[in-house]
Amino acid sequence: MLEKHLNIPAYQLDRRRVESFLDVCWDTLKPNTAKTRIWLLESAFEWGRGKYKLPDENPWEGVAKRFRSLPVKNHAAFSAGEVKRIIQGFRDSRYYAHYADYVMFRFGMGTRGGEASALKWKHLSPDLRSVWIGESYSRGHTGSTKTKRARTVAMPDSIVAMLSARKEALAPQSDDELVFTTPTGLPICDRSFNRRAWKSILSQLGIPYRKPYTTRKTAISHALAAGANYIDVAAAAGHDPQTMHKHYAEAIQKGSVFVSFE
Repeated sequence: MLEKHLNIPAYQLDRRRVESFLDVCWDTLKPNTAKTRIWLLESAFEWGRGKYKLPDENPWEGVAKRFRSLPVKNHAAFSAGEVKRIIQGFRDSRYYAHYADYVMFRFGMGTRGGEASALKWKHLSPDLRSVWIGESYSRGHTGSTKTKRARTVAMPDSIVAMLSARKEALAPQSDDELVFTTPTGLPICDRSFNRRAWKSILSQLGIPYRKPYTTRKTAISHALAAGANYIDVAAAAGHDPQTMHKHYAEAIQKGSVFVSFE
């Protein structure tokens, strides 16, 4: 956008040109996105003041607040029936059956998308009964999890059976191989998966769209509703207990961990 609408040296920027660029932002971006990007431009200009011939006055200063952030809608978890339909929808799909096990794992374990994408066979116990989650894949890079803490989680029978069948079918040559990949063997990018496979399957099934991340909320909500202790669920999901109690208080019941949807 800068190249197209504001292609001048930074030191030539003035408030008039900023106002013109804001009009473009209003027409092409959502308020939340525009606000974030303007903040970045303000910070970049602030960093460069006194260098690169930039003037002392920051022309971006204060303008981001004109873009009022829209409230984020708290999407509801999928029902157990919807989960089964989505998993089966992937299994029956001509184009996206490859992702069925990946979707089942995310629903069954409540992992973040990047955590499931970074999962390797070496992260699974020899009997496939538990999984170590300590890495995450995002935008072409593998790093630590969001909380910077690893966890080891026991898996329900349905996930164990799926992984056992998958390992037998794929016959991985190395424990360093990824458990879930794209059809071409690359790590799964959550954005591409959402844009192509996820949206297509939900549309075909007539299920109201919710982001793939909702698989995590679904796993947590159903575990709590089934009676799992929220401290145990927080540990299994890599969640902060206080944050979980705040966001899932309505689902907390007394008494197990993740639910099998099979």
